[in-house]
Amino acid sequence: MILFIINIVMAAILYGIGLLLNERNASSYLSSYNTMSPKEKEDFNIKGYLRFFRHFHFFLGGSLAVFSVLLFIISNEDALGYLLVFYPLIAYIYFIYETKKYYPDKERKGLNIALWVLIIAIIFSATLLYYGNKSNEFIIHEHQIEITGIYGEEIDFKEIKQLSLCDNFPKLSMKTNGFAMNNTKKGYFKTKDGEKVKLILNSLELPCLFIELNSGEKIYYTETTEINQKLFEEYSIKTSHQSSNNN
Repeated sequence: MILFIINIVMAAILYGIGLLLNERNASSYLSSYNTMSPKEKEDFNIKGYLRFFRHFHFFLGGSLAVFSVLLFIISNEDALGYLLVFYPLIAYIYFIYETKKYYPDKERKGLNIALWVLIIAIIFSATLLYYGNKSNEFIIHEHQIEITGIYGEEIDFKEIKQLSLCDNFPKLSMKTNGFAMNNTKKGYFKTKDGEKVKLILNSLELPCLFIELNSGEKIYYTETTEINQKLFEEYSIKTSHQSSNNN
């Protein structure tokens, strides 16, 4: 629901931007145009540019709202997040590319830089989403556990104070350093009690694995219910055998 509201607010803002700019305030608000000489402004097709500017933002804001409503109806909140991140970025690449024809050659260098910034932002966002959504494996070795992937780590058995199954996820207040979608959360988060925890949630299936280290750090991991239970049993058997051998 929160992502849907954010998308609708963003759609309204984008639509509103289309209403904001006009010939009266272009000299103040339109980047590059406000630094042109009177002769350059006279040669600039301001009416054509403003028409394109308005139509683009009306369409972007309206289509973002429509797509958001459709995704909300089919209850795909993760897709709402992807839409919010990628749709405006891709749309603005088109916008800047089309905008270049209105500007003189000396102004196009800055627009080309803006284009590359957007392209890099899309690549970075896509990479983060790929690795963030890639499942982190939980591997139990002879003397340590290994969590692969983003925010993964290796933890020796001797560093573990307890490893148990937990029927609830912590109630979160904010993300401090990590990746979060509706059904996937990885990284460091702060709970409503002010406690810092590490989450590696490939899904929201319970029970999850809860690991408390001797250092006080708390880690929550989950895959599927069946895998979570199987991992807990495997860890319990292995550590039990090791304790028996040590005795």
